[in-house]
Amino acid sequence: MRAVTKENCNDQKMNETTNNASLIYIYDRINRGRAAITKLNSILWDRDVIPKTKTHVYHAIVKSIITYAAETWCLKAKTVAKLNSTEMDF
Repeated sequence: MRAVTKENCNDQKMNETTNNASLIYIYDRINRGRAAITKLNSILWDRDVIPKTKTHVYHAIVKSIITYAAETWCLKAKTVAKLNSTEMDF
């Protein structure tokens, strides 16, 4: 993920209400991703499952949940850091 500057957000005609609604949606996506990680803990912490498989599971399920519709997001650096921090849950 990369941050979009405020000027670029303005270029995309993002008003304050839309920005706040987007932020709420992004945090909802993050929470859904964390919930998926919690449900997958039995697989992610299983010693019989190789790390490559765990990585594939993470990218296929968790990352796709978190980044759903991400191409339309106007992100600030703080939000990008929050999105990236969900990988630490993995």
